[in-house]
Amino acid sequence: MESLGVLGQAASSTGGGVALAFIVALALGIGTMMAVYLGSAVIVLDRFRRHHDHQGHLARRLGHSAYGAFVAQGPVLVLIALALRPANLSGDIKFLLLAPTAVIVSFSLAGVALTLSANKRRSTTT
Repeated sequence: MESLGVLGQAASSTGGGVALAFIVALALGIGTMMAVYLGSAVIVLDRFRRHHDHQGHLARRLGHSAYGAFVAQGPVLVLIALALRPANLSGDIKFLLLAPTAVIVSFSLAGVALTLSANKRRSTTT
């Protein structure tokens, strides 16, 4: 306890030398675990960045239309929710119908808008 200085003297005078050693060991163990977990996460992210850095055709199209889907999702959600309102279904079932339908419709609308704007640009430049 002499190596801990004032803290060690206070702990030994109150009989808490074992408790202090336990707290220090626990803090070192938690710090080690955090370093291992964070290091593992960095390694996994780096590996995915190096080896899985490609997109297929569908992922590329969805990526291009993501902002349009974000803009369209509000009105699409409201319209689909209003259409489901008279249905005699529980809220959970309505949600399970609403969520995937809204995603599909939002991305479809954004994709159509993107295609139309690309076609319009092509026709004005030629």
